[in-house]
Amino acid sequence: MRAAYLTRVGVLGGHVGQGLQRRLMRAAERRSHRNGFNWMISDTTDNIRSANNFIHSGYQLYRPDVPWAFAQTLYWRKFIGGANIRW
Repeated sequence: MRAAYLTRVGVLGGHVGQGLQRRLMRAAERRSHRNGFNWMISDTTDNIRSANNFIHSGYQLYRPDVPWAFAQTLYWRKFIGGANIRW
């Protein structure tokens, strides 16, 4: 399994609501897939709008073996292609 980490996908306030965050997520997924990754992982903390965008983009919540952020952080993953090796 090769996983790429989606660090930031922010949109400036004046451009919210135009689907930009999801478009940026799809671009990162395509590039990661071209570079040989088969999973995308990310996290959100106290950001309902971003969490909803992850859900709408096909990401699923999961619990990592070793959480790396805050207690209230949500961890996301999405299979983006290649050999489907389960965690």
